[in-house]
Amino acid sequence: MMRAEILLLQRGYGVTTLYATNDQEEAMVLADRIAVINEGCLRQVGTPDEIYRKPADVFVAGFVGSPPMAFLPGDVSGSEVHITAGSLPVPPQTPQGLVTVGVRAHDWEVVPTAGLPGVVTSIENHGGHVFAQVDVGGDPIVMRFDNERPTAGDTLEIWPHRFHLFDPSGRAIAHIN
Repeated sequence: MMRAEILLLQRGYGVTTLYATNDQEEAMVLADRIAVINEGCLRQVGTPDEIYRKPADVFVAGFVGSPPMAFLPGDVSGSEVHITAGSLPVPPQTPQGLVTVGVRAHDWEVVPTAGLPGVVTSIENHGGHVFAQVDVGGDPIVMRFDNERPTAGDTLEIWPHRFHLFDPSGRAIAHIN
């Protein structure tokens, strides 16, 4: 409720407002532009959509979004990134070598066949949706389900329809969708 009041005041006066918060959800709701700062270092400046959809580095990717982005170790070779559970296609110009693959909870989907194998380990019910902890080749990820309601122990074939690649220093090198 208070966020809505602040937003109405800010827009009503039509003035530039500098608002400092460590609450990333509040920043996403109130801001036209966000500056993400960590330990005094400016990590990224952009609109809420830019920050969320194309994070500049692993810190921004893990800080912005709830639940946090899942990170999987990967290795780009040719036109694929290999992760523990299998391989994902990447554009031909993607730099080769070790990477971190980042996937948000709502960017995973259940597919009928030829996906990555996953086992549901636990469920968090949020009423209108659930978050499922899923083990994918030994790597934990979180998936959001709006209509389907898996249960612990279910095996799934899953696939990310959007993911991000970060180099060993943590900088983003590709946003794939």
